[in-house]
Amino acid sequence: MRPTAEQLPIVQYKGHHLVMKAYAGCGKTSTLVAYAEQHRHLRMLYLAYNRAIRDEGAAQFPNNVACKTSHQLAWPAFGRLYQHKLGNIRLTDAAGLLETRDWGCVRDALAVLNAYLASADESIGWLHALTGLGGESADADQTIDLAQRLREAMIDPQHRFPCQHDAYLKLFQLSRPTLPYDVILFDEAQDSNPVTAALVAGQSARKMFVGDKWQQIYRWRGAENALDRQVEAGADVLYLTHSFRFGPLIAGVANSILAQQGETRPLVGFGPRDQVSRRLPLECERYIVLNRTVVGVIMTAIAEVSHSKAVYWNGGIDAYQLSDLEDVHYLRTGQVERIRNQRLLAQFK
Repeated sequence: MRPTAEQLPIVQYKGHHLVMKAYAGCGKTSTLVAYAEQHRHLRMLYLAYNRAIRDEGAAQFPNNVACKTSHQLAWPAFGRLYQHKLGNIRLTDAAGLLETRDWGCVRDALAVLNAYLASADESIGWLHALTGLGGESADADQTIDLAQRLREAMIDPQHRFPCQHDAYLKLFQLSRPTLPYDVILFDEAQDSNPVTAALVAGQSARKMFVGDKWQQIYRWRGAENALDRQVEAGADVLYLTHSFRFGPLIAGVANSILAQQGETRPLVGFGPRDQVSRRLPLECERYIVLNRTVVGVIMTAIAEVSHSKAVYWNGGIDAYQLSDLEDVHYLRTGQVERIRNQRLLAQFK
């Protein structure tokens, strides 16, 4: 690869703390690969958001780079201790442990617990109640106490209460480990959760935070933009603004939207010739509808089917667990004879 004028300073970077702000399609991964090849004498960690991104990275990086997720890092020290009880926590699991059928109370305790697990904090407190409950709780102190009871059972290897994957990651972060790498490449840092960002920030290794704040999509799960936090902490900043994914017309539309959000650095379309249409042509037989929520996907599908359109569900319709939604509706409306999930019915009798 021959680096572009924007990529070259990143590939040759010799500093200790860098934020790479890369717009969509601007060669972020190829730049990181070139950086790793330029510094083959250094042991590097490519920290990926999920397994799919990790696998893509493993196929491209040289052998001086270990490609892992944060949970993979935590597994040897903590995750394996809970492999016999790993799983998601159901409301009924939590209600049984807390000995209550106040489902609102149970839901709130789980929300506070999850807010804590995603945070960089040592213990559960008021901040997690504000985050998990949106500032609304009849008794935050009681909810915090219940969340603490759930946590204690979760991290007890001898207790039957399930352990979430985020729980052993949290334990790993709190142990303040020293990772055996000279450089950490932290990808998709705009969507990092505070627990992972704290894990990386606590290392003495050279660090490179990579991402694009305009592509942040997981704030609803507690993700935070670690890019800006590192800039505030004094990190160097370099940019990738030339996209090879699309041409100048699409880039122009993107810049109009970005400008409305206060962005002043333009995106440059260096890709193939493109075009922008204001509306779909009447003869368009196939088109894609993007929704931000699962409910939006379902409502769109219902609308299209009502117009006799054939609908393809990305990932398969089973991934949306529509039958579970129907069963919850039947349970709430008293139509128990229509519930297909008999385990759900038995738990709520």
